[in-house]
Amino acid sequence: MGRSISILIFFLPYIFLSSVDFFGENLKVYAITPTIKKACDSSNIPRFCYDVLGNNDVAQFARNKFNLEYVLIQMAYSNYTNIHRKIFTITSNETNPNFKQIYRKCLHEYVLLKSNFENLSDTLLSKGNLDPPVREAANHCDSNVLANSTMF
Repeated sequence: MGRSISILIFFLPYIFLSSVDFFGENLKVYAITPTIKKACDSSNIPRFCYDVLGNNDVAQFARNKFNLEYVLIQMAYSNYTNIHRKIFTITSNETNPNFKQIYRKCLHEYVLLKSNFENLSDTLLSKGNLDPPVREAANHCDSNVLANSTMF
């Protein structure tokens, strides 16, 4: 009996350490501020919005539309290289020539977006309103998708 208790006491710290989540993944809870809630509730895909903004430490400090837009631009710009690499990999591995042509056009359009991210930051900081340039970019993307969809 005494031996089993001493073994238990010896292994107890290891059991405790193996059960603790040191990175806080299991303990992490979305921090949904009123600004994030308002933005996500009015978005086309609220769940995705909550996942992205609720898990972003900087977005949680955004107190108005301006702050939130700036955070989103920085997030998109920082993910640009990773997304570019993925699109390039898909394009270079595609065997269907029609799809490959579409992917190349998408890749070209995405390369052009890099300067748009920089311009959006400048526009936001100088004018404080992103609605017109964002709508223009969305219309540009929509028209390119429609033009490319006639290839099938």
